[in-house]
Amino acid sequence: MDALKSLGAREAISSRGDGKPPVIIRGPLKGGYTELPGINSQWLTPLLIVAPLLDRDTEIKVSNLMEKPYIKMTLDWIERCGGKVENEGYEYFRIRGGQEYRGYEYTIPGDWESACFVIAATAMIEGSEVTLMGLDTRDVQGDKVVIDIVKSMGAEVEIKNHGLDGIRVASTGHLEGIEIDCRDIPDAIPYLAVLGTAAKGKTVLRNIAPSRLKETDRPATIKMELEKMGAKIELRENEMIIYNSRLRGAVIDGHMDHRIVMAASIAGLIAEGVTAVSDAQYHIKSFPTFYSVIKGLGGNIMRVEEL
Repeated sequence: MDALKSLGAREAISSRGDGKPPVIIRGPLKGGYTELPGINSQWLTPLLIVAPLLDRDTEIKVSNLMEKPYIKMTLDWIERCGGKVENEGYEYFRIRGGQEYRGYEYTIPGDWESACFVIAATAMIEGSEVTLMGLDTRDVQGDKVVIDIVKSMGAEVEIKNHGLDGIRVASTGHLEGIEIDCRDIPDAIPYLAVLGTAAKGKTVLRNIAPSRLKETDRPATIKMELEKMGAKIELRENEMIIYNSRLRGAVIDGHMDHRIVMAASIAGLIAEGVTAVSDAQYHIKSFPTFYSVIKGLGGNIMRVEEL
């Protein structure tokens, strides 16, 4: 809201005065100069998209930008539409006003963030082997590092033609805990926490602060829910340590967060007994076919109306 006001919005306020929705916005934006903290790329992306269409030039200074792959993706799409953005080290952006977007044709690549749940589940379940189609290892999506992560932990990974002809992931029945820098993959925290419980030793997730600003405080939320299943997890402000844990079935609160729901669901696949996850319908936000895909791969999973 501060950025919108800096760029000429007549009004940008929280109706309750607490900085949260409901918000009241009155335009139009004009352009100008603004500054943003870099902990959440979702504040920057919409400003970059709209800035070329404003009457005046726009300058945006960003401090300590995390989640850079998302901004790289944004800039690629703007360029594909005919827009131009000057980018100085992901710290300063200058956008000339008065530009126009044009139509284009492009095949949208597969979503790595959805594929991560299938890849993680495959790596954890002994005897599993899955080939994923439609992904491209050359894509700018940050979460493509999942294949490097599971490989480093001990899973088998085979990439055919940059993934265009398939990516085969197979469990070896043995995973080792590793350290993972999550600076560019904040949405990965929930499933990485589950992976950590299945790995020998401990898994350390660093630079997790951006994940605290999503639909939920995801590190705290997944810790709370996995602990119901017997997981041993330590949480600090910007770091999570997950120890090898024998999970057991439990009743899990999905917190209306699609990534918590899906992470808890794959945890249930490796847990003893039955796991029930509430708010299961929220998977539709990013992976509408999640349950049918998991079930089609042999997962014993079903949708019920009430817990």
